[in-house]
Amino acid sequence: MKSILSVIFISLFLCVTIKASSRQRVKTDPAFVRYVNSFYNDKAIYTGNKRRHNVPIFFGKTKKEVFGVCVVYTNNTRAVIINRKAWFKMPVLRRKALVYHEMAHCVLDRGHFNLEYNNWPASIMNKYLIDDEKFQLLHDYYIRELFTRDIRNFVKLIKTWDL
Repeated sequence: MKSILSVIFISLFLCVTIKASSRQRVKTDPAFVRYVNSFYNDKAIYTGNKRRHNVPIFFGKTKKEVFGVCVVYTNNTRAVIINRKAWFKMPVLRRKALVYHEMAHCVLDRGHFNLEYNNWPASIMNKYLIDDEKFQLLHDYYIRELFTRDIRNFVKLIKTWDL
């Protein structure tokens, strides 16, 4: 029963990237600052690149089933919009996964990467947000993969944990 509920819940985390007209000046909402800082710290660790991009993240309207979106404006500026109602229902780990996923679209130009093994996504960049338990168990792997795209140890990790 739990796995059925997880599948239903996970399927609601669809993510999209959209094009829009030029954005107005917006600052990152304080609700996201810790996650954004963590993203840039991890980016510096795994890439050596300490540059912080001007990609604000804030609450805004998304389609009902979409919890986050990277918006690319016509002048190539970018922003992340998060569904407020969904955000406040999420546990901390899911919030982190969502912010990292959307920031990777906007900052790293990463698209979706839907490779799976035994129902385990190989990347945070899966089109569905990763289940909390899976994200917690392979947290370090998922963060490293996000910035390096290195999936060489993925199957080995799954088999090691007998997952």
